[in-house]
Amino acid sequence: MESDAIREYGGALFELAREEGAEDAILSDVRGVKPFFERGSDFVRLLDCPNISHRERNDVIKRAFYGRINEYLLNFICLMTERGYAGSIYGALDKFIELYNVDHAIADAYVVSAVELTQAQRSALASALAARTGKKVNLICRVDPSVIGGISVCIDGEEFDGTITHKISQIRRKLDELSVN
Repeated sequence: MESDAIREYGGALFELAREEGAEDAILSDVRGVKPFFERGSDFVRLLDCPNISHRERNDVIKRAFYGRINEYLLNFICLMTERGYAGSIYGALDKFIELYNVDHAIADAYVVSAVELTQAQRSALASALAARTGKKVNLICRVDPSVIGGISVCIDGEEFDGTITHKISQIRRKLDELSVN
C-alpha cells in the first residue's frame, strides 16, 4: 500500500522536475540511486538511526551523492531524511518513475525467462507489446532457470505466462480434476 508520504513526495519531485525541464535527467539519476534505498538496506538504516543528528545524516547523503546526481534529487533525499521518511524514499522514487511513465505513455514490462533474451528477442517482444498497449515499452528482464522455458510478462497489471512451469502446472491441475471425478 502506498503511503501519503510516498505519494506526496514522489509527486512533488515529479512536478518539480517537469517545471524545471529536468524530467529525463532526474529519471536517470533516480534509477541510479534507487538501489541504495531498498527496504532494510544498510544505507536506509543509517539514515534512520536516531543517534545521528540531521546535519550528520545530510553530510552522509551529500558525501555519497553530491556532484553525482541532480541537485533537486539530492535536496529531495535530504528533505525526506530530515522529516523522518528515509524508509519511504524508495517508494517515492518508484512513484516518480510511475508518474514519468504515465506522462510519457511508457509501460514497464516485467519479463521472466529461463535464459537471457537476445537483443533481437527483446526488440521483437518490445515491439509486440508496444503494438498491443499503444505505449512505449521498457523491458525489465530477469532470468529464472526454474521456469524451464518460455517467458512470463507482466505489463499494465496484466500477466501473460507462457512458461513451461506454468503449462506443467495447468496440466497437473487438469489431471487432478479428472482424478477427483
